[in-house]
Amino acid sequence: MACSQQLSEKSGTICEMARIIDEDISHAWLAAAKDLGIRVTAPFTINVDEDEPRIYEAHVQDFGGPKGTVVGVVDDTLRDCRQAQGYYGSNLAPSYRNLPAATLY
Repeated sequence: MACSQQLSEKSGTICEMARIIDEDISHAWLAAAKDLGIRVTAPFTINVDEDEPRIYEAHVQDFGGPKGTVVGVVDDTLRDCRQAQGYYGSNLAPSYRNLPAATLY
């Protein structure tokens, strides 16, 4: 059974720490979760420190590492905190936002 969060209708939400979430990629991961029956949370927040949350496009549980894979985008300019928090990190190019969900897997 897939686990997910709902997203707003607009794409490109600005989140804490000035990181822009690519909601089209998040939506594609939620569609993939439904199609494949995998657990995905999108978007996904990693709490680096008490005052430093980082929001990424998706968390694919049970895949990539003991804590799963956290999906970001290639052109992210913030310090990557995923590996230090025990997650596998995977980055997608912005061009993925225009492709069908089946392209992700």
